[in-house]
Amino acid sequence: KGLGKDKRLHELALDHLVIEGHNPRDVPWWIGAWHYVEQNFGAWTIPGGMGALTAALEKRLQTRGVSVITGTPVLDLVVEGGRVVGVRTAAGSHDADRVVVAIDPRRLPALAVHVARTMPAIPPVMAHLGVMGEVPELPAEVVLHGDPQMILRTTGTAPDGAHAWTLMGRGRLAEDIVTALARKGIRVRDQVEVRVDRSPRDLVELWGGSPAGVLWQGRQTALRRLGPDTPVNGVYQVGAHAKPGAGLPQVGLSAAQVATLIGPA
Repeated sequence: KGLGKDKRLHELALDHLVIEGHNPRDVPWWIGAWHYVEQNFGAWTIPGGMGALTAALEKRLQTRGVSVITGTPVLDLVVEGGRVVGVRTAAGSHDADRVVVAIDPRRLPALAVHVARTMPAIPPVMAHLGVMGEVPELPAEVVLHGDPQMILRTTGTAPDGAHAWTLMGRGRLAEDIVTALARKGIRVRDQVEVRVDRSPRDLVELWGGSPAGVLWQGRQTALRRLGPDTPVNGVYQVGAHAKPGAGLPQVGLSAAQVATLIGPA
């Protein structure tokens, strides 16, 4: 019985890797261990979904007196003598002696040359659904095997009587993804009140790079990523495109590593 459970958890880990755009044969074993821990212990499940984490971070920044500028594209780093001295944005330049990069380094000419041997992982098709009324009793995450392969997450925050779901799919999606979900036995098409669809291209444009991070092409990919530091003195890399990779635990580790290197402000 225990072996049967381990086998199911192993299959779930593979499903997550496929949804994220990877070929499981090219992914190091330790990445599967992340998914195993999550499925077995729910270690990184956030009540209220990722929006709750965003709200907590915003509140923390406010209490720390951090100035936040949004909606301002970063064009490049300003580097002199191999060391960063500022950041150039669409609204002008800002002096800086430390820069933490959390976007795809391919977007910054000063860093793009250092990640030329990596490729982005293409994200899945995604649909955010606002579902009204009674729905089947489902766990926080439902993995639906086969082709197309889908993952349904049900933990979004919604008003009473409503449900906020996120549906991701990859494979032969020749029909609407909610119709494909119905064919898998979860029929809520007539209850969808609000719907936001995101294609892989939409997600890349929205995030300024692939939210799935770097495509695994064998263990050497770990060495070709940047992070926590970079070849440019004073510049640090965090996020999905940094070491150790994409996903909440990995991104948290990259941030912790950079915080240790920089030290107290």
